[in-house]
Amino acid sequence: MERYSDIEVSKLAGGYYDLSPGISIQEIIDRWAKSNEKLYDDVVHGYFSWEEVWPYREFSRDIQPKYEGDETLRELEQSIQEQGIKSPLMVLIGKNGRALVGEGNHRLFIARKLDIQQVPVHFEFRQEV
Repeated sequence: MERYSDIEVSKLAGGYYDLSPGISIQEIIDRWAKSNEKLYDDVVHGYFSWEEVWPYREFSRDIQPKYEGDETLRELEQSIQEQGIKSPLMVLIGKNGRALVGEGNHRLFIARKLDIQQVPVHFEFRQEV
């Protein structure tokens, strides 16, 4: 079974993993697309900059107009500001070389708005995205 043998994986607080030395989301996508076997039992966790995750958001449109009138999103922003992002963003990665933020698009938008440098990301590997 192929593993990321050149990557040190160390457990961090909260059950997330630091994929070091600095593997990019694109590298994870490329390795999964080229692999014939499962990696990490189909799940990888890590911290990434919001800038790196941004291109994979589900909706390319800006949610700012919706955000302005939505009390729930303002409450989410306040919670993130006070406690950080408690639930990781879920990025789905397909063997077809595509990736998509399947859950956490609003958290990603708020991370950008608050300029939170690192966001927790949970990757799930699929045949297609």
